[in-house]
Amino acid sequence: MFTTSALMLMSVATSVATPHTSARAPTVTAEVTVQQPRRIYGSTAFRMPTALENEMDRAGETEMDYRGRVCVDRAGVPTSLHTTERTGVRQADQEVAKTVLAWRFAPYQVGGRAVPFCEAVRYRFELPRAGVVNPPAG
Repeated sequence: MFTTSALMLMSVATSVATPHTSARAPTVTAEVTVQQPRRIYGSTAFRMPTALENEMDRAGETEMDYRGRVCVDRAGVPTSLHTTERTGVRQADQEVAKTVLAWRFAPYQVGGRAVPFCEAVRYRFELPRAGVVNPPAG
């Protein structure tokens, strides 16, 4: 079993100085409409590789994370994935990369124009803890 989450790290604040001949040129703050990136295609789910399950079991770990940063072009297509934290199992890291690079996003827009962006990606792989029984729902 695993859970996923993609964290939005986009924020834009801008101000525009208008050209003026006096030494005390006024500063005008511009209102900028920002549309946050939104994944529109591609699953976040895949089966945890057996090699990762075995490594977690051997190491006595119940959780392992993969973290990275996916960069996306103006059309919403991922162009690269930069890994910042590996699981330690190459097969699992490759499966995450294959999954993330298949995603498609609605274009990220600033002021009505599509712009490239990068977004943090985190996959958490979890194994059930030995001896822990989930209580029945209800």
